[in-house]
Amino acid sequence: IMADKQVVNQLNDLLELLYDSSKGYQECTANISDERLKKLCSDLSEKRKGMIQDLETTIKNLQGEPVQSGSAT
Repeated sequence: IMADKQVVNQLNDLLELLYDSSKGYQECTANISDERLKKLCSDLSEKRKGMIQDLETTIKNLQGEPVQSGSAT
């Protein structure tokens, strides 16, 4: 059980990074005029959101509580 707590803690650290990167890509989308780069950032943000959902499910399956946001303000 202790090993599961350590795994959940590490997965939550990763989850925070995914929230931060998704938000960062969204912010880039709003500030970029080049349509190709805008689409790329939008696609990367969406991919991160999918990873967030997958990781939240994994954490819940380990009886953990997923974090709800990133560390960036």
